[in-house]
Amino acid sequence: MAEIKNVVIVGGSYAGCSAVLAAKDKLPPGYRIIVIEPRSHFHYTFAFLRASVVPDFERDLFIPYSGLFPEGSPNVLVHAKVSEVTSTHVVLDQSVTDARLSTETTTTIPYAYLIYAAGAKHPSPTEMERISSKEDSVAELKDWQKQIIGAGRIVVVGGGGSGLEIAAEVAERYPRKKVVLVHSRQRYMEAYGEGIHDVIYDILNKFGVHMIFGERVVSSEDVKGGATLVTTTKGTQIEADLVLWCTGLKPQSVPLQSLSPTSVDPKTGFVKVLPTFQIVDSAFPNVFVCGDIADTTDMKLARAAFAQSALVVDNILTLIGVSSSPSSGGAPTLKTRDPLTEPGMWTRGIFMPMGHTGAVAVRLFGRQVAFNSWWWEVVRGKSGENLGADNMWRMLGVELDKTAQ
Repeated sequence: MAEIKNVVIVGGSYAGCSAVLAAKDKLPPGYRIIVIEPRSHFHYTFAFLRASVVPDFERDLFIPYSGLFPEGSPNVLVHAKVSEVTSTHVVLDQSVTDARLSTETTTTIPYAYLIYAAGAKHPSPTEMERISSKEDSVAELKDWQKQIIGAGRIVVVGGGGSGLEIAAEVAERYPRKKVVLVHSRQRYMEAYGEGIHDVIYDILNKFGVHMIFGERVVSSEDVKGGATLVTTTKGTQIEADLVLWCTGLKPQSVPLQSLSPTSVDPKTGFVKVLPTFQIVDSAFPNVFVCGDIADTTDMKLARAAFAQSALVVDNILTLIGVSSSPSSGGAPTLKTRDPLTEPGMWTRGIFMPMGHTGAVAVRLFGRQVAFNSWWWEVVRGKSGENLGADNMWRMLGVELDKTAQ
């Protein structure tokens, strides 16, 4: 009996799960999927910032992986982290015992094709640090709610998407709190066109957020009374009861450096890819990267991850087809993606919740436009506070039980 070949997917977030859904019913006999993911549940991060402020829907945001693979499926989900990638296998950070993987406890998993979708890390509460169980992650969100309730003066560091969202959520729910947002640039979200800055500014101004532009936080130190003194590059000092750090992405690319150092940008840590989403190192045509960790012109958004993972799966299926029919001859034609030339209104589009309104940027008739979406939630019919988490439950093949909150 021929040995089964593994398509290993590193990461079970938006890109990884999308790759699973695209591949699991299309792989030919003799192949299976192995997902390697340290979290106990899928994390619906889109609503974490709201849930760190607004209570009572936290459990909606952590979705069991049980719906990914039906009972009896040859595919496997492994709860671990990948610590190293070699040309033939991945190395896990802990031993796992699963008869479907090995007759013995193992720390290595071989692959025929690798989809590296480990993502990029954000500070909490944009992402959770406690990931070993749903209860731990829910408790982390509740801890943030308590800290925010107890703080009269809050400084948000970073005016990217996370900083803007949480500043709006806090200021809308607690209008008597002093919320200060420090942004190192002069305008917000410039990648989405000039107009969105004015929309965001007006929303935050309406909520009473004090906005500082063109200054970077260089230090924060504890002072008397349990407060924190935040200092910027221009010497501005702000006392805070709570500092919310919303600065930057940290790509989880270290394991790939052992395989191909030249494929990882030494300055940013993002992984350099071809338009086919294979890594740029031609020695490893069976290694693909998608999601936030990929160094592309795509925005770091879930829908970009979905598009990338679908393309990656199509290309792997093409390569499998060629390998099973060597007589076909010639190099396979793989699909490519260039988000800057793609048609459609969402090429440079975003819907960003800001309290119970939002900022929307889209491309219409060749122009980038932005507007306040106070009516958007009504039109979209989103359910409750969870910003569409119900849809993700359905996508992952499980039913959200509202009675089990």
